[in-house]
Parts: sequence; C-alpha cells; structure tokens
Amino acid sequence: VDHISAGCRSYKYYDLGGVKHCYLQRSPFSLGQGYWGAASGAGVGEWPGWTSGTPGLRLTSFSTTPAMVVAGHPFDLTVHGVAFPFDEDPAMDTSKRQRMKIVRAGQACTAQVPKEVSGIGCSKTTRKVQALMDGGFYGTRESTVYTICSPRPSAATREHATFMGMRVSSA
Repeated sequence: VDHISAGCRSYKYYDLGGVKHCYLQRSPFSLGQGYWGAASGAGVGEWPGWTSGTPGLRLTSFSTTPAMVVAGHPFDLTVHGVAFPFDEDPAMDTSKRQRMKIVRAGQACTAQVPKEVSGIGCSKTTRKVQALMDGGFYGTRESTVYTICSPRPSAATREHATFMGMRVSSA
C-alpha cells in the first residue's frame, strides 16, 4: 500500500529457508486465469515459500475538469485509485456499476446529497436492522438512508472513474 504512488499494483513475497525477498510489480500485461503455460491440475499453484497479492481497491485522490470548479457551472469529477472494477472484455466489465456521491464535510455516506449539488441523485430508503440485546431479539431499528445513487461513470479504467455533469451552486 505504501508503494501505490510509485506504481505498485501487486507483489510476490518469498520467505523460505532464511531467505526473504519482495517483488513489487506494476499493472499486469494482461489478465488471465490459472498459470500461463501450465495445464490445470496437480502441482499447479504449489510454490512453497511464495505469497502474492494486490493492495486491493484503494481510492487515492480525485480531480475535476475544469480544475477550478465555479458555482453553478458543470464539471466532471474523476476518482483515482487502484483495482477499480474494470475488464477489457465488455461482457466481464462491471465498471458501470460504480457510483459516487458528494456529501457535506463530516457527514456519513448515508446522508442526503446537499440541495446545492446537482447531477447526482440518490434514492431515499428506509434501512431496517434487527437489534439484539442480551442474546435475544430486541426489536427493529429503522433509519433513513440515501445510498442507491446515479449516474454511473461516463468513463472508467482499472485506475479511475469519471462522472460527468456535476454542478454545485452557491448556498
């Protein structure tokens, strides 16, 4: 995670017989299933001492176009990070399921979008949670949340999602 800004997107770590070494890797040249050049079955994936993985989905920053947002004027918002849901194969691509939301500083993501913000819509929903007390059912706690939002991104990759047509008016 500390090396995301330097391009690290995955790692391989070796720890066996007193030897320890970590390889930090950039974006994959392609995605595939299994091990390249090896048939599935016994022995595939058995690499004593090796561990590998990714930093997982991480949001690193955001930017706007234009860079200076002017009250009442449209802007595009781009969220940057790593491991966003994206696939070159349109049949496997889930990037259009991503959503974002603008809320006031200090508010939870379940809060309503401020009236000064347009270009984002979130449905009002009643969230019901069963409450347990001393091992038994206590009742149902209800709260109003605004969590099913639109629009979907207009453009996306594994490292960004752009949402177009946002506006923030002056209060």
